[in-house]
Formats: sequence, structure tokens, C-alpha cells
Amino acid sequence: MLEAYLDASEEQPDAPVAAMGSWVANQAHWQKFEKLWKSFLTRNDIKGRFRTSEFLARQGQFNWSDKKHNRVKQEIADIFNGIGMNGFGVAIDCNAFREWRLKQKVFVHPDPYYICLQRHLWSLILNIFEVPKDEGVAIYIDRDNARQKIGESVAQWYEDQLSITRNISTHYVSSFDYVGIQAADIAANSAFKYLVHFLKTGDWKRPSIMNGFKMVGGFRWGPVHFDVQTYTRSSQFDEWLLGIPWKPTPPDPSSASSSEKSS
Repeated sequence: MLEAYLDASEEQPDAPVAAMGSWVANQAHWQKFEKLWKSFLTRNDIKGRFRTSEFLARQGQFNWSDKKHNRVKQEIADIFNGIGMNGFGVAIDCNAFREWRLKQKVFVHPDPYYICLQRHLWSLILNIFEVPKDEGVAIYIDRDNARQKIGESVAQWYEDQLSITRNISTHYVSSFDYVGIQAADIAANSAFKYLVHFLKTGDWKRPSIMNGFKMVGGFRWGPVHFDVQTYTRSSQFDEWLLGIPWKPTPPDPSSASSSEKSS
């Protein structure tokens, strides 16, 4: 059975970008990843969990020398390269999202992560299958109380309304207990950095934490596949949503005010 782990980027006032990332592999690959990742955490004296943003900023327990920082970055790449992963990221310019949302004639939830999660579930449920025999997909999402109800409503809609015949399950779990979420944190941060760099410079650049990853279709062929879907213009939301029956039963608009303020 396939397993997918999803995580969302942290909101940053100075960078209006919402991003989400995921990795999908079969259970055997994830079991191997868990063994290697827990050994990696212990070997480098990383307590609790690996957080990509803190690692890149060298904050807290990641306040290391250049030598250790670079060595750990290469260890991360070696784990992913040794297992092989299929990853996906979605990154949204929040200003473009707000511009698009104001033009809609139906209620659209004000939280851009709603669209990020929806885009991920669309791919995981309808477009990624295991061959020669598909046994379904279990989707693990980082537990975030601020958005869990949004995630549950979108996931349930995809399972109920699209006549899905495969085995689909969604779970909301802690990154402390499920290290696949820590892997997804790398994907989410990379999608975030990818779009932020473009918005600041006009250039697309591979995120630094993935420099050692041997990518499919990158500078060299390798076992890691990671695509990022970016939305930088309001028209792009219509281009993607045009051909699919995407609108689930919307949340009660009266309950959206607090989310709108926080987003």
C-alpha cells in the first residue's frame, strides 16, 4: 500500500507565500526511511524532531559549525537518494490568491492552505497509483488544530464525491511520532523557498537543502522525483480548477471570520 505524508509551511508575514509538500512511497520504503531517519536523529543528537526552517536558520539545537551543518545536509540527501521518493509541492502567492478569491461568486475559504491541501489530495487520490497492483493510499497529514477541520472536509469530499473505488484513508498525526512528517517538512519548506526566491529575484532556483538530492530530470538522473506547482497569478487558479468538480460543501461562512483574520 502507498503511504503519503503531508506538511504545510509556516506562515511568515514578510513572505506572503503558502506552501505544502508531500512524499509518497510504498510501506516498505517508508519502513526503511524510518529506520535510517531515526538513526540519523540519534547520530546527530537531534532531540524530538527535525525542523527544516530551524536547521536552515541554524537556530536552537541546530546552531552548528559549517562543517557539521554541511555534513548533516549531505546525510539527509544520502537517505533520500538511497531510498528513492516521489515528492510534490504546491506554493501559492497569497496576494494572487486573495485577488482571485475576491472575484469568485461562491464562497471560497479565505485560508490559501485549503487550496494547497486540495491540490495535493487531487494528485494523491486520482493520479498516483502502485503497479502492477494498486492497494490504495494512506495519507498522513501533520496535525494542526488551526486547519484540521478544513483538511477533514476536503479529504472527506474527495473520498465521497468522486466515486473513488480504491482504498483511501486520511490520518492526522504528530511529527514527533511519525517521522514521515519530518520528511514532508523538507518538501514543504522547499516549495516555500522555491516560490519566495522567484518572487524576490525573478529566477527559479533549487532550494539549498535539496542541492545534494539526485533528481529525476535535474542536473543528473537519480531516484528522487520532486515537482513544485506554483501559483503566482490569479488566472492560474481558474486554469487548474476549470475542468474538475472541485467545490466541496463550503464551511459555514459565519465561522470563517476568525480564520480570515489569522490568515
